[in-house]
Amino acid sequence: MPKWRVMQGILEGGFNPAARMASARRKIRTRGVIAMTAAEFLPDDAFVEAFENLTLDPKLFNHRGHLRLAWCYLNWLPLGEAAQRCADSIRRFATHHGSPEKFHLTMTYAFMHIVSARLSNAVPGEDFAGFCDRNPDLLRDGRALIGRYYSSRRLSDPAARMAFIEPDVMPLP
Repeated sequence: MPKWRVMQGILEGGFNPAARMASARRKIRTRGVIAMTAAEFLPDDAFVEAFENLTLDPKLFNHRGHLRLAWCYLNWLPLGEAAQRCADSIRRFATHHGSPEKFHLTMTYAFMHIVSARLSNAVPGEDFAGFCDRNPDLLRDGRALIGRYYSSRRLSDPAARMAFIEPDVMPLP
């Protein structure tokens, strides 16, 4: 059985070596950056597949999971298609797990633009871990990063949750 299938079973709750997985699922801090969680042991395509099929444990889809999903889509698709697919997938995932109010389209699109700009300076062949090492600010506080482009008033507008609203502080990269 491929290693990622074993990890998929672990993430879906089928195989449970309790102590090992409990420690792998906890966020471990290294040099101020959140280190790998169990979901990162999956190859990129398996991670995206588990997310899109709604089988990824929602506890594993934290801010780093959002960043990884954006990174994957942007490595595979042009920005417009990647942003739309990411937004559709996150909306479906949030709704499926009973939290549709957590989805925010403007923040999703803004984050995709920021990650896309960072990818334009990527090192050839760089993996997700290398990208994170090079861009630790993307892992710290997504809201603050997006706040460089949007006022809190604009982001708190209910319309910004369901439709993309242009930034009011400065243009997106």
